[in-house]
Amino acid sequence: MEYFLKNLLTISCFILVAICFTAHANPGSWIPEKRKILEVIVEGGEGGEAIIYFEGGLPAAYIPSSCSASPNNTVYLNNDRGRSIYSLVLAAYLAGKPVTVALSCNGSIPVINHIRF
Repeated sequence: MEYFLKNLLTISCFILVAICFTAHANPGSWIPEKRKILEVIVEGGEGGEAIIYFEGGLPAAYIPSSCSASPNNTVYLNNDRGRSIYSLVLAAYLAGKPVTVALSCNGSIPVINHIRF
């Protein structure tokens, strides 16, 4: 019985470690290190959009595969969520504080879904 429990514990540890490593390199998950915002561009059109550029770009491993690895990280300004993210982007940019983000895709365009200081 003791042998079985040791093996079960060992296997469980290996599975837990494997899950942790895959979660840290998962497209669409949080970028692991904070980056400063270099530039913010607001474009017109229906509702408008903001394009955000980060110092050093964002790691390709965290950009969902359906997106191009474009440096144009977009925030759509046609809804409350997008305007809230844009407000945090501006606050971080003006304060010079780095942020971390999580992305999704709209076609081949990387879209910022989440942001934190």
